[in-house]
Amino acid sequence: MDLTLEDSEANLLLRVLTQDLSALKMEISNTEDYGMREGLKRDEEVLKSVIRRLNPTAPL
Repeated sequence: MDLTLEDSEANLLLRVLTQDLSALKMEISNTEDYGMREGLKRDEEVLKSVIRRLNPTAPL
C-alpha cells in the first residue's frame, strides 16, 4: 500500500506514533502476561519501522 502525505500530515503522524511508542514501552514494562507482552513487543517493532520510514534519523 502506498500513502502520500503532505509534510504537515507526516509530521503530525510522526509525533503521534512517537508518543504512542513511548506509551507502549511503558505498557510493555507493566505487563506481566508473557503472551500479551510478546504481542506488545511485536507492535513496538512495527511502530519503530513506520517511524524510521517517516524519519530515518529518529532516535528510537
